[in-house]
Amino acid sequence: MTYPLSDSFCTRFHCSKPFLPYYPRRELSIRSHDPPAPNVGNCDLTRDGAWEREWKHPLERCILHPPRPGSFGTTTVDLKIVEHIQVVNVHPPESSLPPCNIPLMAKIYDPLYYDHEQDDADPFLCVDRAYCHETAAYKALPELQGTIMPRYYGSYSFDLPASDATTRSVRMILIEVVTGSCMQQLSSRYSFSVFSSGSDNG
Repeated sequence: MTYPLSDSFCTRFHCSKPFLPYYPRRELSIRSHDPPAPNVGNCDLTRDGAWEREWKHPLERCILHPPRPGSFGTTTVDLKIVEHIQVVNVHPPESSLPPCNIPLMAKIYDPLYYDHEQDDADPFLCVDRAYCHETAAYKALPELQGTIMPRYYGSYSFDLPASDATTRSVRMILIEVVTGSCMQQLSSRYSFSVFSSGSDNG
């Protein structure tokens, strides 16, 4: 990036983002969604994006930059948020429903709560890329689900109110809850080796 970033809208005008809507006991109705193909290119903030972050509230920017469309399915699921999880296999057929009345982990891709402060990344491109790439990875690795990666229960979309007359779309995936220690909490005494499948011998 060849230009400095000034304050974001919230910093400049001393205001906050809306209250986080993903709280325990909140109920959501979600609809199956097939994301578009993973996008290529970088997620750098453009000069226009840098100007926009200084003069428009993040919520207004979310309305201006909705997720890429993809396609919607016919499955709808009602879920209730049980608790927050801090996060810093045979793939079921497309028509399969997530299992009922068991805990699953919902990974929500909401650009409103991405970092809109001193950052040189476009939050909308970054969140869209994460959703599309992670969904594609789970679909490409069905034989590993339930072994070294969680089982995947599909990708979804839901709408949240943005104002009295406007809603915004948010993407989500549902995966198996895996118990154990967070990778960030593992001791640094464990080391891992990466082996190349190629050869340096020509």
